Amino acid sequence: MKDSRAHWRLLVLRGFSGALNALFRTIACNFMSIGNVSAVTNTMPVFAAILGWVVLRERLLIKEGLMSLVAITGVVLIAQPSFLFNITTSTGDDNFIGVIFALGEAFTSAFSIVMLRRLAASV
Repeated sequence: MKDSRAHWRLLVLRGFSGALNALFRTIACNFMSIGNVSAVTNTMPVFAAILGWVVLRERLLIKEGLMSLVAITGVVLIAQPSFLFNITTSTGDDNFIGVIFALGEAFTSAFSIVMLRRLAASV
């Protein structure tokens, strides 16, 4: 191992993001259906591609960028924000809060994967 302190930092970051991941999923499931939470959290590859591009300096292809836009469009359709869909329901705000936490789960999951890849590359 090259630098054990750097490895420990990456492992601690990965553990912290894993804990946040579980917390965000639990909170998201309190505000929206489990099916919608799963659909939103399946945007994790979008965040992984973006984080891989930023942190690991991986290439981000145009095809991946276009598919990311499709995935984000799907999240908007699931979230149905009132400013776009002109829907006034009592669950609208709860659904939005659920989407925010589900996206947080997707991001922390992607962050965990990128940290593990970075750790594997440094060994």
